[in-house]
Amino acid sequence: MADRYVVKGAAVVLPIEGGTERYLYRGAQIGDGFTVKGIKHALALGLIEKLKAPTAAEKAAADEAAAEKAAADKVAAETKQ
Repeated sequence: MADRYVVKGAAVVLPIEGGTERYLYRGAQIGDGFTVKGIKHALALGLIEKLKAPTAAEKAAADEAAAEKAAADKVAAETKQ
C-alpha cells in the first residue's frame, strides 16, 4: 500500500490480511497489512484520513531538526563522560 493513513476518530478496528483485526486509536498511523476493503470502509465512515505527502520544505525542516537533535545528543553524551 503506497498511500498512508492516520486514525481520525477515537478508535477504529481494521481487518488484517490473514483474517484477524487490530484496534488503532486516534493519531495512529496505518501501515501495510490491512485489507483494502477495511481501509475503504473506514475512509467512508470518516474514521481515518489519507496523509498528505510532505512538501520539500517540510522534509528539509525535518531533516534539519533531526541533525540538530543528533548534534545535541552527541554533545550531551560527551559532557556526561
